Amino acid sequence: RNGQWREVGRTEVLEGTLDPKFLERVPLDYRPEEKQDIRFAVVSDDHYVGSLEITLGDLIKARRSKKTTYLKGADGLSSSLHGMIIVTAEVIHPQAQKKEEYVEE
Repeated sequence: RNGQWREVGRTEVLEGTLDPKFLERVPLDYRPEEKQDIRFAVVSDDHYVGSLEITLGDLIKARRSKKTTYLKGADGLSSSLHGMIIVTAEVIHPQAQKKEEYVEE
């Protein structure tokens, strides 16, 4: 991270709900030997609502690879005033490499 965050993905925009259920997934490469800090920032109408900072490893190791917590606001405090976030990780194993078959003509 080197002191700065880099955006790697965004969910779809959902309007007219205070309880959004996002379908968009953000794929990340998990490297268990590395500490991978990730941050989920919540924005509503171009207004920063709050965020969750966690390591990818901690999220994957959480019960059911799911983290439910209050958002941390701009004041640096996690509280119900900023809302709640539920984040789930899904480990997808790469497909086994396909064998290429060559036929002599």
